[in-house]
Formats: sequence, C-alpha cells, structure tokens
Amino acid sequence: MVDDLMEPPEEPGTIRVADENTLLFMHDNATCHTAKEVTDLLHDYAIPVMQWPARSPDLNPIENLWRELKVRFYQKWQSLRASPSASQTSFEKYSEMIQKCWQEINWRYVQSLIESMPRRCAAVIAARGGHIKY
Repeated sequence: MVDDLMEPPEEPGTIRVADENTLLFMHDNATCHTAKEVTDLLHDYAIPVMQWPARSPDLNPIENLWRELKVRFYQKWQSLRASPSASQTSFEKYSEMIQKCWQEINWRYVQSLIESMPRRCAAVIAARGGHIKY
C-alpha cells in the first residue's frame, strides 16, 4: 500500500505537497529527526521528506495538538493536588491520565488542524517565512 503512494524524488530543494495519492513524510527538523541514522533510513527506503524551516510550529499542526494534550494533562494533574513524583505508582497514574486526555480530544479538532494546512502554508508564504498566528 505504501509503495503505491511513493513517487520518484523531485529535484533537490523542491517543496512538494502531498495529497491523497502520495506519501510525503513530515517532521520538524528537530535534531533527533535529522540524525544520520534517521536520514539514512529515509534515504534507503526512498521516503520523500517535506522540506520546511527547522522547528516551525506555524507549519506543524502537531504542535497545536501537543499543546492541547499538555493543557488537559496539567488540568487533571492540578486536580490531584499532589507534588510531582517519579514513583512507580505516580508513573502509572500519570500514564492513565495522559491516555484519558488523549481519548477526550475531539477528533474534529484534529481534522481542523489538518484542514488548516493550506491556510498555514499560504500565510507563511505571505509573511515571507515570518511568524504567523498559528
């Protein structure tokens, strides 16, 4: 199935946008994502990678999703009225809490983040790579 979505690589430096018929891997260029082992693996499997500015939250809707998850978790954690702890019991409790937070996220919100990508890209282009409202 993934092979059906693959396209031959385009010229270096070309910005390519995926659609429902292509596979385009995206990451935020964080150091852990650009490690030699990762880039070698992507290259070896001919996985095309979207090119964009390093660590660009404006072009990375997952950052909005992470923020939503962290806010929900923090609110639940505050309601415990407990101090942070690294105990196994706390770890298990925090794990349950974060799973519950994840399950509570409205998937229409996730869809809206996905659908915001054309607007985000257009806004970044209009801002010549500068900061935008996202």
